[in-house]
Amino acid sequence: MRYFHNFYGQYQLNDQWGLITGFDIGAEQAERNSKRYNVWLTPVVIARYSYSDKLSIAARAEYYQDKDGVIVNTDAPNGFRTFSYSTNLDYKLSNNFAIRAELRKFHSKDKIFQDSNGFSDESLTATTAAIFSF
Repeated sequence: MRYFHNFYGQYQLNDQWGLITGFDIGAEQAERNSKRYNVWLTPVVIARYSYSDKLSIAARAEYYQDKDGVIVNTDAPNGFRTFSYSTNLDYKLSNNFAIRAELRKFHSKDKIFQDSNGFSDESLTATTAAIFSF
């Protein structure tokens, strides 16, 4: 049996600033008919600044704790215990289409991220996305 909750609050502070706070928590039976549960959680905070109707920037901080590897299995001593920080720039081309550029850094308790030298406790990624809505 698995249970999951996604709690969040969305606050529009003024015309330009918005804030999202969230907390995800889940529990899964360690094995069938067990009374023991593996628990994972993720708190998150996102601040967003809208420069105009078309352009906005956001910063995000979150923490993942999945020591039993239910959602992310790392085979590491501490499981998946990782901080993440990111910033993104969104440009809205129309009401139904936007593009996003994001820079995101992960920092884990263990060396779980593969890099050119083997494994590291940090990872930095840059991504772009095309976002469609219907």
